[in-house]
Amino acid sequence: MKLGNDVVGHRTRQVTGKNARGNDVVTNVDVELLWCSVTPLSSSEADDESLPRVTGLRLLAPGGSNISAADAIIWPITGRTTDGDGVLHLEGPVYEVVGDVGIWGRAAEDASLRRS
Repeated sequence: MKLGNDVVGHRTRQVTGKNARGNDVVTNVDVELLWCSVTPLSSSEADDESLPRVTGLRLLAPGGSNISAADAIIWPITGRTTDGDGVLHLEGPVYEVVGDVGIWGRAAEDASLRRS
């Protein structure tokens, strides 16, 4: 479902094996999510008579994106590279998912973001 025109990076951390000491080896895995909408989140508590201040971002992503609080979002994407194994690496500002992700059935996922 097309929710917007933004393309965001979805970064998950996956255990890819064990090292010589038996500790987990964790690797970042990046994928691009198409048809997202990214909008500012603002606080209604202003210290003075000025406009409310932006406190983060709100991400609306297509259903099935599987976003969780342990993930990171990269937006806007400023660079794309692949390593020798063909693994995608995205560059750009990184945001952490704050709180629970809202699941709107198969239609959409809704997440609040804060700059990491």
